[in-house]
Amino acid sequence: MDVFYLPRERVSLNAFLALDNGNQLQRGLEFNENNKANPGVVETAELGPWTRASSQWTADTDDRIFTAGLGGLFTVIEDRLMLNASYTLSASDVDIDYGGFGVTNWDGTPFPPNHQFAFSSTPLVNQDWHVLDLRAELPLFQRTVFTIGYTYERFRTDDWQQSASQPWVESVGSEFLLRDTSRSHQWGNRLFNFGAFLAPSYDAHFGYAAFTYRF
Repeated sequence: MDVFYLPRERVSLNAFLALDNGNQLQRGLEFNENNKANPGVVETAELGPWTRASSQWTADTDDRIFTAGLGGLFTVIEDRLMLNASYTLSASDVDIDYGGFGVTNWDGTPFPPNHQFAFSSTPLVNQDWHVLDLRAELPLFQRTVFTIGYTYERFRTDDWQQSASQPWVESVGSEFLLRDTSRSHQWGNRLFNFGAFLAPSYDAHFGYAAFTYRF
């Protein structure tokens, strides 16, 4: 939803609201087909053959993003100086409802939280993003505009993949790869990152200047 308002000739205001809501349902199977080479352990092995229906798992993911913004254009001096200001807020969260193998073994026995194949519903992931932009536009000639501005950006994230919030999660411990300590290479975290932190919270300030030529 967008709203535009012109209270007077030299002032224009605008606002907008947006909501994105996505849902994804995944289903998978944890198995070890190598057990077919040793059929004596298939009936009791935690990781059985791919034909074992009780080794299935499901992950129901809800992803919601709420975005809002305000802005205004103010003509201070006609054809000489215009001021533009805007503020944008984006708040999002990701909720994963997990069930099946990982919460319990194939026979229905609950896994201990620190078991190598244990997994469960994750804590809610939150991300908040704020952007404030201020700029001045100065027409120099008939088709040329000089712009100078300042932007402040603030990003905050609370993500279970960055902290040891669950027994099967290890906090960021490598500069290049985040991994857990279990023997299974299919559970826990296997996320690449490009620095000492994975998607860290941050504050950013930057200024800019530009020339615009209108054809």
